[in-house]
Amino acid sequence: MGVVWLAAGADGSFEKRAAIKILRRDCIDPSLLARFEREREILAQFERPRIASIADAGESAEGDPYFVMEYGEGVPLNAWIEANTPTVAQKLDVVLQICDAVQHAQRSLTVQRDLKPGNILATRAGR
Repeated sequence: MGVVWLAAGADGSFEKRAAIKILRRDCIDPSLLARFEREREILAQFERPRIASIADAGESAEGDPYFVMEYGEGVPLNAWIEANTPTVAQKLDVVLQICDAVQHAQRSLTVQRDLKPGNILATRAGR
């Protein structure tokens, strides 16, 4: 139904990367489209470390809705734990960072419905 692409500046004038999430309108029903549009609205409200910010949104020439968001450099949390065998203190630090981001979202009356280790990215430094 949808795909996330890694994007980079095409003209070489800057090195910043972004993630572009695109839904194929012909493969989705109206309720899923409404949830996608709501997701765009919610992300546009957040300016917070550890929560990817949205930079742009719209529709492609074919009418497929999309949004462009900050690219999070890292690996899924479960892969980071397996690769780094962090100490208990390091694991607790990561949990506190996750709790901080979730608490910020919940203060805005936003609930993350798919919060799991595979959907949380960790940098090499455990951020």
